Amino acid sequence: MATFQGLACFQRLARLLTAGHSGTTATQNFVIQVLARYMPHHAGSSLISTLRRAARRLTGRGRAAGLIDPALAEASDNKIKLSLNALENWVAPREYLAALTALRKQSPTLYERVLKQPAAHEIATGSRVLRFVRRKLAQGGTLYQGPGRFNEKSLLVVCAGYARRPGMPVPAFLQRIDDRQFDILVLNDPHRNHYRKGVSEQLDSLNSVAEYIQEFRTKKRYRKLITLGTSGGGFPAVRLALMAGADKAISFGGSFPDDTLRILRNQVRAVPAFDPICACLGADHPEFTFVYSNESPRYRNACLTAAELTGGAVVEVLPVMEHAVLGPLWARGYLDAFLPGLLAEDFPASMADQPNWSARPQGGYVYKCDGPKGDGK
Repeated sequence: MATFQGLACFQRLARLLTAGHSGTTATQNFVIQVLARYMPHHAGSSLISTLRRAARRLTGRGRAAGLIDPALAEASDNKIKLSLNALENWVAPREYLAALTALRKQSPTLYERVLKQPAAHEIATGSRVLRFVRRKLAQGGTLYQGPGRFNEKSLLVVCAGYARRPGMPVPAFLQRIDDRQFDILVLNDPHRNHYRKGVSEQLDSLNSVAEYIQEFRTKKRYRKLITLGTSGGGFPAVRLALMAGADKAISFGGSFPDDTLRILRNQVRAVPAFDPICACLGADHPEFTFVYSNESPRYRNACLTAAELTGGAVVEVLPVMEHAVLGPLWARGYLDAFLPGLLAEDFPASMADQPNWSARPQGGYVYKCDGPKGDGK
């Protein structure tokens, strides 16, 4: 009897929620999604189908429509910028496009103001928005999954810097990477301590993060594993590549930890005695690339030192003031050619035909972003 009463309650609640779906609250939305997943199979096929359609609407356009608050129409340009910056730290390209499309119908005036943000303008007016689907992982990090089978793609693990983004808005970064060739796992460092305390309570050290990535790659059977880091995530990406057995690591404006102030402020009680970035590496290690700005002496010296220790390649980007370089390359229109070339399996041959690319007299390469763009734009 209890089972039938419970089933009747499920059915009644489901019908009430789906009947008034157009005006549902956040709590109702959550219940719809739970019911769609866990409704007993014998509850009635038509009712289950209705619930699942409602759930799909909620996880697609319905949820995206609420990403940009129409109340921002009364806000200052700076507040709009700050709100969009926070959104652009995690939103996927198609989510962003859906949110912008909904906003254009709800508040055309605010929509025009939002398009002043470069990433928003690019997504709204671009000819093709890539199909990455965002999925928050319980252990920490966000996976942006492209179409196709795992074993036909590579996994790109991104160690974001202290700004919680890869030196530029996440949707704009994703737009430069082929969604048929890569899934992208973006990590953040909540402690701002070169990922030495991990990314979450479950993964509380760089070693545990490396073990998790190894297991994830093995389980999904990805072809290749590449790590990429910017600023405070630059050298952690290199360490992660060594510890997780990656095929390639790329650091943008990375540097070695400076623990002096952390010790004085009592922010670190134990400084690691060993750094995997050392001259003790064997012959079988990932391919390393260290990218830096010619106008940032601290980061230039760190990258040159790390390259000498590991036998990695260096790429000097000029003329750029910002140390992490990805953002300036994007803003100036050079990233469309630069980033895919670095990620290519035949790097550095993949860059040879680009007019901005040349050998560096002291070794390594130079990329100039004050001339023709390699993508022909």
